[in-house]
Amino acid sequence: MSHFLISAFAAFLFAGLAGIYFVLKKETTEHFFGFFWLNVAFWTLFVALQFQLQKWISGFWWGLFLHLGCVFVPVLFLHFILYLTQNRSKYSFALALAYFIAISFIFLDALTPVFTGEIIDRVYYTYPKPAVLYPLYILYFQVIGFWTFVLLLRLRKTVSSQAQKWLNLFLFVHILAYIGCMDNYLIMYDIQLFPLYPYGLYLLLPYAVLGSYAVARFQAVRRNSVTT
Repeated sequence: MSHFLISAFAAFLFAGLAGIYFVLKKETTEHFFGFFWLNVAFWTLFVALQFQLQKWISGFWWGLFLHLGCVFVPVLFLHFILYLTQNRSKYSFALALAYFIAISFIFLDALTPVFTGEIIDRVYYTYPKPAVLYPLYILYFQVIGFWTFVLLLRLRKTVSSQAQKWLNLFLFVHILAYIGCMDNYLIMYDIQLFPLYPYGLYLLLPYAVLGSYAVARFQAVRRNSVTT
């Protein structure tokens, strides 16, 4: 088994544990961070077990479930960030539009050949071949990624130095994980760029641990500042 698949399975475990932890918390902000992690776990499970799953389901269904996970990664992260930055009401229309676009991608994938096509087999991985509209999904992911980064930078300017410390840690591991996950786009176009392939998904592990810790500490500092 390749490091690409091993790292995906490790990411599934770490993301799943982080998701369960935050979903069981009391605050809505933390719930959406948990939903984000559970969605990452869903996506990475279909990456990790791609060969095993395709013994039980067709390549079409495997590719559809794979994208059901990865398409919702950016919008669930956006939902979390809008709560974290206390901008949920301000950007409610934009959030609804982001969900609409994500759902549209899934319908395009399920009902048409314009999103992805046939399953391409390689030695250590398989992938649904990108079709003509697939670059729109990549653009969608990058636009939300940039927007959430800007929102976090704006938040950083408004919080205490103690809260900034935890936000800085979160931003650091977030950027690392963001870069690490880019190999999944590259291999969709049959590009293997070392070390992103095969090691990129390992960067989700410190994100799940340190990023989760940073969010928990940031929220604790914020709550303490409100009560004092």
